[in-house]
Amino acid sequence: MAYTLLEILEAREQRVRRQQALLAQFSVPLLSFTLNIPGPDKTGELAEKGFQLGCRLLKRHLKEWNILHFEQRCASAGWEAFYCIDAPAETLKRITVQIEDALTGGRVFDMDVLTVDGQKLDRESLGLPRRKCLLCQTDAAICGRSRSHSLEALCQETFSLMEEGICEEISRLAVQSLLCEVYATPKPGLVDQSNNGSHQDMDLMLFVQSSGALWPYFRRCAQIGLAGGKPTEVFAQLRQAGLEAEQVMLRVTGGINTHKGAIFSLGILCGAAAMLQPDQWEAPAAISAQAALLSHGLVEKDFSSLKDATTEGEKLFAQYGITGARGQAEDGFPAAVHVGLPVLEYGLTKERSFNDCLCAALLHIMTATRDTNLIKRGGIAICNQIQSALQSLLQTNPIPSPEIISQLDDAFIQRNLSPGGSADLLSATCFLYFLKHP
Repeated sequence: MAYTLLEILEAREQRVRRQQALLAQFSVPLLSFTLNIPGPDKTGELAEKGFQLGCRLLKRHLKEWNILHFEQRCASAGWEAFYCIDAPAETLKRITVQIEDALTGGRVFDMDVLTVDGQKLDRESLGLPRRKCLLCQTDAAICGRSRSHSLEALCQETFSLMEEGICEEISRLAVQSLLCEVYATPKPGLVDQSNNGSHQDMDLMLFVQSSGALWPYFRRCAQIGLAGGKPTEVFAQLRQAGLEAEQVMLRVTGGINTHKGAIFSLGILCGAAAMLQPDQWEAPAAISAQAALLSHGLVEKDFSSLKDATTEGEKLFAQYGITGARGQAEDGFPAAVHVGLPVLEYGLTKERSFNDCLCAALLHIMTATRDTNLIKRGGIAICNQIQSALQSLLQTNPIPSPEIISQLDDAFIQRNLSPGGSADLLSATCFLYFLKHP
């Protein structure tokens, strides 16, 4: 929505009065966060997403400090947030400069720090360089006064930077999730830091290389979600991007399928996250619902007209009605949302390491879904036996020790078993955790 100049100026005056009131009330430094959006339209959907991303980043960087008060609102001059923080003003200023300068979207952020007596700290007082123009990289203040660039060019660059910042954050967390999954050790029958599991053609470094190569794909999925549209259209674009990413993966790995399942699952989740406001990322149910909306009707579409099953997934559906990754997507990834994530968070509350909690979450996920990779290697009867045995173990020992899981790993390797589908859902669990906990 576009506002008049008088409305914008009045909103800025109200902002100053609110800053003064908060300083008087709490007697600690004040961090005031707004967006540098040129022109009269400062409150659209993308502006809100950019603003919520900034709030998310501030939450991450201010964890160790005591925030006495926080409020946010949408005014005629744009979105604004106020943080009253019991911390040295100079420290807060350095934190805000780090956010503004280190991240793509941060160049649009305007994070002012006011001392208790109302003085605004500038970069020069801390020996830091002044901000650069978005377009020509000269001094922003000088460039602004000289009106070197058109409003249209500045607006286009501003919103482009906000889009890139959102997609950058989502794709970073997706790759981080892949790496956490593969590094979690021990994992029965899977590649990890100890061994290659039941895989003769894979190792840890191959997974690392594959994970890195998929960053542009996750970024593309976020871009697709951010652009929005009808769920069926968004899903079709995500699926096409996934097929292209599979080819990239195979080129990097020399034809080895390291991440096909994760490409499918995390691609949908990246698109779903980008369609939501960043403050909704902390609600796994919201991500789950959006993913389910995107995937609605997928099982019927892919399997209803099957005549001759050719792929392993088609054969398992035809024989046992197992929907595999498609079913998980259409249901909003329940094994990750309702099983993997709660187990991970529970283990952390018991002061177990992140690694041990991930390994435990994998076992719980295996009890909650029919792992098609496991069935392919061992058959449905073996899968059922493993699920039953794990349920008995986890009932009395929800976060098993690495020693116990290592014994399971030895048994899986001896029988050439690998729960690859559950590993993909563990990656999804990591992604949901990182979204929920900035």
